[in-house]
Amino acid sequence: MDDNSFIEKKQGTAKFSFAFIYRNETFGVWTDYFLGKIYVSKDYVKNTPFLFSTTLQDHKDNTLFLKSAKKYNCWRKFIENFELGNVRFENQKIKNISMDLIKKLLTI
Repeated sequence: MDDNSFIEKKQGTAKFSFAFIYRNETFGVWTDYFLGKIYVSKDYVKNTPFLFSTTLQDHKDNTLFLKSAKKYNCWRKFIENFELGNVRFENQKIKNISMDLIKKLLTI
């Protein structure tokens, strides 16, 4: 059952960190150092050098495959903040997608 826990829009003080593609949809991960939260949103910075593909179908030129995620500090910080309860999702769909992704990351 879906619930509204961890659903929250990012604030203007959030700074773009990295993006990921999941089933042909791109999501941005934003860090708000002022509020101490990380947000997952449909907003992202185009042409980011840190664009991760999460499925084989999404893996294209200029993407990093999810399997390498733990090599990158941005993903380690994301998982650490998730475990601390500091990650927010802009809507339920993004939360569900992110939860699937987090389950994969925890088993890598």
